[in-house]
Amino acid sequence: MTIDQADFKSRRPALRLTVAEAGALLTPAPKVRIDDRAAAAPRGDGHPVLVLPALARGDRHTAQVREFLTRIGYDAHGWNLGANIAPTSRLLDGAGTIGV
Repeated sequence: MTIDQADFKSRRPALRLTVAEAGALLTPAPKVRIDDRAAAAPRGDGHPVLVLPALARGDRHTAQVREFLTRIGYDAHGWNLGANIAPTSRLLDGAGTIGV
């Protein structure tokens, strides 16, 4: 069986998908009522949890997740490294100081 290299050629995504991705970067995260979800969630044991932001996002975009984790009993922390722009030397150097 021969594998054709053309089968592995990457293709550009459709323009509508590219526009949707760009729009997602510009829109704020939706607000979700966490009171009911926190009341129904199992209780945490208080251990620290590091919440990492999505690509091109920072700690303000994880605030709601951190609030939820804190309400159910975890010690939630943001990463305090600004926007997540991929593994950089700044990120890797800062990873050792998280939670200090």
